Amino acid sequence: QALTYIHKRSIRFHGRLTSEVCLIDSRFSVKVGGYGLNTLWMAPEHLRTDGKGSQEGDIYSLAIIISEVMSRDEPYSSDKEYLTTREVLNKVRACEDPPFRPAVTASPELVPLEQLMKQCWDEDPESRPTLYKVAGVIHSIMSKYNKAGSLVDNLLQRLEKYSSNLEKIVDEKVDELRQEKHKSEELLRQMLPPGEKELVECCVRDRGKRERARERVSEKDTQIVNLLNDLYSTFDSIIGNYDVYKVETIGDGYMVVSGLPTRNGTEHAVNIARMSLALLSVISNFTPIETNDERLMLRIGIHSGPVCAGVVGLKMPRYCLFGDTVNTASRMETNGMEWKIHMSGSTADILKTFGTFVMKRRGEIEIKVDILKYVLSVGEKEWKIHMSGSTADILKTFGTFVMKRRGEIEIKGKGSMETYWLLGEKEANPEIVVWTGSQPQSGPTSTSTITNAPIVEKTAPRT
Repeated sequence: QALTYIHKRSIRFHGRLTSEVCLIDSRFSVKVGGYGLNTLWMAPEHLRTDGKGSQEGDIYSLAIIISEVMSRDEPYSSDKEYLTTREVLNKVRACEDPPFRPAVTASPELVPLEQLMKQCWDEDPESRPTLYKVAGVIHSIMSKYNKAGSLVDNLLQRLEKYSSNLEKIVDEKVDELRQEKHKSEELLRQMLPPGEKELVECCVRDRGKRERARERVSEKDTQIVNLLNDLYSTFDSIIGNYDVYKVETIGDGYMVVSGLPTRNGTEHAVNIARMSLALLSVISNFTPIETNDERLMLRIGIHSGPVCAGVVGLKMPRYCLFGDTVNTASRMETNGMEWKIHMSGSTADILKTFGTFVMKRRGEIEIKVDILKYVLSVGEKEWKIHMSGSTADILKTFGTFVMKRRGEIEIKGKGSMETYWLLGEKEANPEIVVWTGSQPQSGPTSTSTITNAPIVEKTAPRT
C-alpha cells in the first residue's frame, strides 16, 4: 500500500527501497521511510547508469525484501562469506546468465511467493510485474493463511501457536523438574531414612564407652533423639562462627575438623580451640530433659596432624576422614575428663605460638592401643557373628542358617541376655553367599565376596 501511494503521487518511485526503510509502528502498520541508502537493494539497470530510480526499480527492491523475509537473513548473506559488498554489486551489475541474485530456498507452501519474487527481480525491467499485480498475488497468498484477512485475527492465531508451543515447553520443564525432585527425594530418603520402624535388624560395631548423658536421660528412644537433636542443633549454631567443618555425628559423638576441605595454615588449631571453649560455655547453660538434677557433661579431645579425606560409598555416600590423627583425637576424648579440653602435645605446640591460650600440662599417659581385632576364630576356623536371641528366633524359621548358642552374657544397659553365634548358611539358596568355614564361597550369580581379613575396630571419632 505504501508503494502504491508513492507510485500514484508525484514522487513516482522510491528509488532506495530496502528493508531498512520499512518501519513498523505500534499498530503493526508498515511505514516506508526515505533514508535507506544501501545499494544491495538497487536494480541492476540503476547500478549501471547511476540513475535515481524508477517504479520498475522499486519492484526489484521489493523482490530483494521478499528474499529477506523468506530466508530470514540479509540479502546475499551466503555469498558474503567469500565476496565483498563491492564484488556482489559488480556481479549484479554485470549481465550474467543467469543473473546473479540472492540464494533462497523456499518451503513447498511458499513456492508461489518464490515465483513472484523471481519475476520481480527479472533482469529486464519491462518483464517485471506491475505493483497492482504484485499486490494481488501477495493478497491471494496471504488469504490462504488468514482467511479472515484482519490483523487482529492474524495476531490471535500467532498468539495461539505461541501459547501451544509454550505449553509444550512448560510440560517438558515440569517433567524435568519432577525427575530432579524424585532424585533429590530419593537421595534424601537414603541419607535420612524414616525415623521409626516396627522391626529391624541392627548390626553394631563397638564404639567403646558412651557418654553419661545416655544413662541419665529417659529410657524412651524418642527422648534420646530429641535430646541429641537439641544438643547438636546448638552445636551447629556455634561452629558456624568458626572456620571448621562438621564431619559427622554418630550417636553422642560429634566430629569437627579445621583445615579441611580448605587449608588455613596453623589457624586450624586456633579455630578448634576457640570453638571448644565456646561449646563448653554453652553446654553449661544447656537444659536437657528433666530426669534429674544432673547436668550434661561434655568431654572434648583435640589432636593436630595429617589425615586422608574422601567420599566413601555409593549408596548414602559419606565424607570421611582416615588416619592416625583421627584415632589419636578419639583417644584424647576417651581418656579425657568431663568439662576438660584434652589435647595432644602437637596441638599445644601450635597454640603456644599464639600466646593467648592458657594451658596446663597433664603429663604422659598411655593412649595408643592395639586397634586390630580379628573376628575369625583361630581354633575353630569359623566366621562368628554375634546376635541376640530375638534375631536367632527369626532366623530359625528359615531353616538354612547355622547357629551356635553362646549362652547368657551380661550386656551393658540390658542385663543378662541369651545370645548366639551366626556361623554360616547352608546351600539351600544358591543365590546368596554361603559361609562354610575360613574360606567363603558364593553361588553362581552372587556378586558379593567376603575376604579372610582382619576387621579394624573404629572407635567413633570425637571433637
